[in-house]
Amino acid sequence: MKNNNPIFIHSLFRTGSTYLFNVFRRSDVGYWCYQEPTHEIAFFSKDDSSILQVDHGEEKVTMLRHPAMNKGYFQELMDTWPHWQHVIKEEMIYNSYFGASSHEALGIPYWRVLIEAAAARGRPVLQECRTSNRIASIKQALGGFHIYLWRNPWDQWWSYKVASYFEHAELLIAHSEYSPTVVKTLCAELGIEAYPQGDIAGEFAFYAARPLTSEQSYLIFYLLWVLALKHANDNADVMINIDRLSDSASYREEVLQTLQNVADVSGISLADCRVPQTDYLQRDEQFFLPLESRIHELLLSHGWSSVELAQLAVVRNEFAPVRTAAASGLSAVTEQASRARELVIRFETELAHQSKVLSNTLAEQRELSSHNEAVWAAERGQLLNSLEQLQHQLNQLSEQHQSELRQLSEQCQYQLNQLSEQHQQQLAERCNDLEHALQQLQAVNLQLEQWQLRHQQLEAQVRHIELSEAKQKALVAAKGTELEKLEHKNHLLQQQLTEALVQQGVAIAQKCLIEEQKQSLETQLLSSEQARLTIAAASHQFELQLVAQTKEYELTQLRHKVARDDDLQVAEKTSRQQQDDVRQLKQELEAVQHANHYHFAEWQAVAAELAGMHATNHYHWQLAERLQQHNRELLSSWSWRITAPLRWVSDLLGRISHFCVAVIKWPLVLVLKKLMATVLASPERAARVNRWLMKDCPFVYRHLKQFALHRNLMRNPQVIISDLQTEGDRLINLGDPRLANLSPQAGAIYQALQKAIKQNKEEQ
Repeated sequence: MKNNNPIFIHSLFRTGSTYLFNVFRRSDVGYWCYQEPTHEIAFFSKDDSSILQVDHGEEKVTMLRHPAMNKGYFQELMDTWPHWQHVIKEEMIYNSYFGASSHEALGIPYWRVLIEAAAARGRPVLQECRTSNRIASIKQALGGFHIYLWRNPWDQWWSYKVASYFEHAELLIAHSEYSPTVVKTLCAELGIEAYPQGDIAGEFAFYAARPLTSEQSYLIFYLLWVLALKHANDNADVMINIDRLSDSASYREEVLQTLQNVADVSGISLADCRVPQTDYLQRDEQFFLPLESRIHELLLSHGWSSVELAQLAVVRNEFAPVRTAAASGLSAVTEQASRARELVIRFETELAHQSKVLSNTLAEQRELSSHNEAVWAAERGQLLNSLEQLQHQLNQLSEQHQSELRQLSEQCQYQLNQLSEQHQQQLAERCNDLEHALQQLQAVNLQLEQWQLRHQQLEAQVRHIELSEAKQKALVAAKGTELEKLEHKNHLLQQQLTEALVQQGVAIAQKCLIEEQKQSLETQLLSSEQARLTIAAASHQFELQLVAQTKEYELTQLRHKVARDDDLQVAEKTSRQQQDDVRQLKQELEAVQHANHYHFAEWQAVAAELAGMHATNHYHWQLAERLQQHNRELLSSWSWRITAPLRWVSDLLGRISHFCVAVIKWPLVLVLKKLMATVLASPERAARVNRWLMKDCPFVYRHLKQFALHRNLMRNPQVIISDLQTEGDRLINLGDPRLANLSPQAGAIYQALQKAIKQNKEEQ
């Protein structure tokens, strides 16, 4: 007859329980094995079974030293998922480790469903690391055969260090609802906080942020280890020590025989059982033994007897691993391993202290932030109340002014009705005159637009001439010259550059004079002429500077070439060739001078045409003076005086609206100022924002820049330099050493000239 009595494998973490689970799973006899069915992953997958397909991966399997398996860890749970998905409860995982108030909280219905689901598939085997202190309750409710797998505490605790998960899980167990008084006392003595809520994910995150020192970690572990060993020794059917199972073939045979006789277990093999064991020195004992003595004293003070502790000591000593380092000649390796463990303990302790300090600092910052938020909320509430009161007052004032406006409107209407027909006719005639004047102004504007179009055409011609001249000068600049004549021409070019700068200063002065006469109609045309002259002067300055720099660069190159040239004949040949180039350059310069004379004559013609335009503008100015006199007469009329109250009311409403806008704008300005200060605090972040704004929103960039300058926010000069460099990089190629010293304005002119030359070549 088939035996379906369930087999329970209880243990703590890192005792080889996955190996023993795999021993039953790989058997051909037919066992249906559940791997840690009360794992939190099972609870998280109650609505989605695909979560159970988690794969640890080869790297993690190697790190955890788990055996290779041909199926997933939770394959059996996934196959029976529809049976138990609505039965599993969160409190049964960790909170009921030491017991519970009901079978549902303890997990009995969940275990029963798993056993029933496995009945048709094979003999159920349930391996779990979270039931070591509820063996008696499960055995009483479900029966079955109960195995307790255990390991020496020193190796087991060091094995916990492979992942922080195991230490955090033990803290969840220590702070469970029904934990013994001795556990709560130890946690209080160590100052280990409990998570205020009850969700598992939140608890893991809470304890992950509060790491323990090595002493705290081992004290908690060893107390749970002793309690589990005592409970299993009293209630388990068989206790298996994984250390002895790895060392002794006779012990393996003894365990197999016991399982066969007591639980009818067959078809399994333990021959490949191997668990790492470490050799410890005296310095390791100095760490472990005082902590264990402290736990023993704590247990004695909470009702344990010395006989119970002695019984557990006998069990532990009976299965203590054999330390063979000295005998096998590995004492040096053992010494280094002991020192490494000592360093790990020291590092873990320091990390716990630093984490605690950091946690306290973060708590203080959060408290300060909460206080600031409360203060801000109160100030914001007061501000909103003030705004509401102001809005109410504005509404009342608006209603009052509207009433007064209606009264004034009625009075004005009454007074207008009293005006004589003759006065109304005069007013109509003046309106007609005004309309006629406006028509004349429109005609003037049309004529101005025509003159502006003509001016643009002239500017295009000038630019074409300048581009032709620039092209010729660029060809001249490409020639090499003799050393002495290059220096002479460089001096001449410097004088021309000085004259050009003087002309540019005169042009700038003329531009300032024109800007002071903006109120007249002729300012637009003169401003255009001034802009053209400024561009021409800047272009000429750039050309002279470019030629001078080119000559200096070629002079330097020639000097280096002569210094490096050891062959006198080559130098003479180069000199003759340069003399030929000088003669050719002289001819080209004469051609350029002739072209310049032609350009000067054409410029005089343009100046004469501009003088005619100036006379026309003078006529327009006289016309504007007559219109202005007409407007003054209109302002002194009775109709203008009668409508004064209406204008006063309109002005008052405008001031009120401006005040409302100012009240609303003030907090927005503060927010914008704080935001810009945050951005400008980091040069890299400010540079990225500046580049984005200049590329996509140049209008917004200019306004924000003026805003920052007016409020002294741009304290970091690197931000402005970054802006200028970005703008300059977009205008000129600084890779050319001859252009490295150009200003952004000269770079823009150079780029425009290059573009015009390119277009001219394409047209030709």
